[in-house]
Amino acid sequence: MNEICETIRRVTGNEKIRYVPLTYDQCIGQTKESIDNMKWYNEYGDFEERFPEKTREVYDKMKTLEEWLQETKWLMNEKK
Repeated sequence: MNEICETIRRVTGNEKIRYVPLTYDQCIGQTKESIDNMKWYNEYGDFEERFPEKTREVYDKMKTLEEWLQETKWLMNEKK
């Protein structure tokens, strides 16, 4: 998480970006993304598992966090 935050700070210039772990209570109701990730993994597996062709197809289209941040401009307009 610290590396992710460092990438966001470097790309956005926002030095206030910090990783703050959530408590269990703060995570309640925030599971859709985790469930979606598990569904994807169950359907396609990882690079060497059940559906390597599909995983490679999707993997080749993936972007790095830095590329995605630069393309979407996410957090670029946040106050520093």
